[in-house]
Amino acid sequence: TRKLTIRERVGRMETSAFRDLRAQMLASRSTLVKAFQKRDKDLTGMDWNDALE
Repeated sequence: TRKLTIRERVGRMETSAFRDLRAQMLASRSTLVKAFQKRDKDLTGMDWNDALE
């Protein structure tokens, strides 16, 4: 087997991190939706990042 390049190693780490983040967000979906709705009173869809903090 050949040694992975730094780009390949970083890509694998990022893929794993995104997979973990997605799982955490799905596990907390109802809480996130409630927090989003609380902050997005005008229903613009622009305040989602505040709900994630």
